[in-house]
Amino acid sequence: LGLDAAKSALHAALTDAFEEHRKAEKRADSRLARVVAYDLAQAAQLTATGSLELARERWGEVALQAQAEERCKHVINALRNWIGWLYWQDVLHPSIEVGIAWLLEAGHVGVSEIWLYSRVIEDSIDTLLTRSRAEAQLASVRRNSDELVALHAAVAEAQAAARVRCSFGDEHGGDTSATVRVRCEFTRGASRVVVGSGGESVELRPSVYALFGPNGSGKSSLLALLSSCARGGALPAGLALAGECDVQLRLSADDIVEVTQRLYCPLSCQPVRWLAPSAHRNTSLAPLAARAAALLTELHFWSRRDDGAAAGGGTEGGEGRREEEESLAAELMAEHEDYCGALSGGQRAKLELVRSVLLRPVCPRLLLLDEFFAPLSAWSKALVAGRLRAACPDSVVVVVYHPDSMPEAGEGEAADALCDLAGGAFFDAF
Repeated sequence: LGLDAAKSALHAALTDAFEEHRKAEKRADSRLARVVAYDLAQAAQLTATGSLELARERWGEVALQAQAEERCKHVINALRNWIGWLYWQDVLHPSIEVGIAWLLEAGHVGVSEIWLYSRVIEDSIDTLLTRSRAEAQLASVRRNSDELVALHAAVAEAQAAARVRCSFGDEHGGDTSATVRVRCEFTRGASRVVVGSGGESVELRPSVYALFGPNGSGKSSLLALLSSCARGGALPAGLALAGECDVQLRLSADDIVEVTQRLYCPLSCQPVRWLAPSAHRNTSLAPLAARAAALLTELHFWSRRDDGAAAGGGTEGGEGRREEEESLAAELMAEHEDYCGALSGGQRAKLELVRSVLLRPVCPRLLLLDEFFAPLSAWSKALVAGRLRAACPDSVVVVVYHPDSMPEAGEGEAADALCDLAGGAFFDAF
């Protein structure tokens, strides 16, 4: 009885530990499912912002946490089963054999009866277990086969899809300035857009170009088409070519950056890891967080008053500004479940500006901003537009906006040229 009580206490302790790891595994699995579902829903933004590598790293980290908990659970379960087997083999089974020997000696049962019943029970158990295991393996094989068929169909569809013909390189001798030439016809929904006319390409040289027009006229579609050259010409969903589509770029694919209307921000991540260029993610992130905090403070990221008066406030210099930068740097280094969920639209836009442009060694040579200024106040628009103009003097910057979301040219000199999309042709006024 004492041995049985000790075995029961040990079994109970192992069961408690098993349940704790099982709960931790479920939490990690739930977190992984939430992160993966969020990233899949933001697939277009992931691709446009070049955050696929970060997403893969985060998926791997959360999956490793779940796997570690699963391994601990299996080890504890194996130990618990081994103790049960040992108890059966060294305690219960010898006791049963002693009891059966006593019954045989007393003449209560015959040897033939014991053998018959034991064989029937053992054969029945083996048959049931073998069948259930085979059915489980067959179901797993069928599920994997269905997933492979679906994946093959998706790959075949992607390979057969039309692509933009993108060419990179220097075609003008010693002139190395960024140049974009576009000649294309495409449709999205009921809209048909023609870029260039009479077989001539539209040429963009380093400057700031602003596009405006009615909803559905093809502004965002053109930016998506240009940014597709960074992904081998793969078109985004819903956009189809209606004829020849040639894009010639005197820059590299890594020099193309698009900021979409829906800004991506990862879940369960340190914000500084998302801000960091891929080349710096394996190095110390503290200096990068300090630099990002300084840039965000300069853009009045946490300003209570988003107007001209804030420019002369205490956070612009001295001890107040240093404290704000240190607080913001610590915030960027800490892991948050949903950091951007607590930010306003303007704050997310400023965060994306720092990530996409200001933290880079040089401004992207082709910068595509899709209604980037819409969530900013009038004062913030002037501040951000001036910062962009100073940071990107040698870049082709194309901004999509509506007249009420950005000052007209001449008021803040936010754009070098304006273009009306009426009639479906771009850049007619350039």
